[in-house]
Amino acid sequence: TGEYYNQGKCFLPIGDGKNPFVGTFDGNGYTVSGIKISVSGNMYGVSVTPVNTGVSTLSDDEWTGDYIINPTPKPTISPTVGVFGFNKGTIKNLNVSNCNMSVRSSNNAAFYVGGVAGLNNGNILNCSVNNTLNCDKKSYIGGIVGYQSSGTVKNCLVLGKIESEGVFGGIAGAVAGGTVSNCYTDVKFTGTAAANFGLVGVDLINNIENCYYVADAEQNGVGTAISTANAKNPKKYIGFDFGNDWYMSGSLRRPVLKISKSLDITTGDVNNDKNVNLLDLVLLARYVAGS
Repeated sequence: TGEYYNQGKCFLPIGDGKNPFVGTFDGNGYTVSGIKISVSGNMYGVSVTPVNTGVSTLSDDEWTGDYIINPTPKPTISPTVGVFGFNKGTIKNLNVSNCNMSVRSSNNAAFYVGGVAGLNNGNILNCSVNNTLNCDKKSYIGGIVGYQSSGTVKNCLVLGKIESEGVFGGIAGAVAGGTVSNCYTDVKFTGTAAANFGLVGVDLINNIENCYYVADAEQNGVGTAISTANAKNPKKYIGFDFGNDWYMSGSLRRPVLKISKSLDITTGDVNNDKNVNLLDLVLLARYVAGS
């Protein structure tokens, strides 16, 4: 864990801008924790739908459409950062906690940073995250995904802390396609951001459904703000299935996600040691890649 893997270079996200994750990962209700990701350098481009935030820090002369970068010096680093870098598959029933992800761009290209996946074109279902994300101003940052071009985020819960001057939200930095539904966040935001309200920093498709973020003070947020006092009332959460997907915790005074534990442990516990950890992630990635 921590800094003691990948030859001291910290955790390497599964799937990147050139070779995305395309399989199915079922976390089986277990927790991946202790991951440290620290990335800095010159990034290569990833094609995404351009986001117009109206903020100059996200539209300067060195990049167009948020992904074309200055080619000097030669880019070598993927801009997609998370437990999974670029997801085109399905990730479900996974807890991610006590992980620290920090990124810095040296050629002004945009990072896509998420607690589960940096860039999502697939499905992320029934996942919870409690992390610290720290990113520079050229970034899209979200508790679950940094940037979603297509696909689905559903039944996800996010706690933790996001520090950035980029574009960020409790669930996603930007959503340019797909759907986000039935999610809950209680995230501490710090930093002067280009956009950083509620569930999603920038929503291009107006397709955020039944999603709630805790905010006692007024915010101009995407999603529905809910006060701390009302957060404990299940009747306030339209569309939430309290019984199958969620339950209300009396001690925590907020919804808690029920994450399924499948009998087919081979989908998450690859080496069959009754535990889902970094080794399982590495083995799964090798299996999907056919190596």
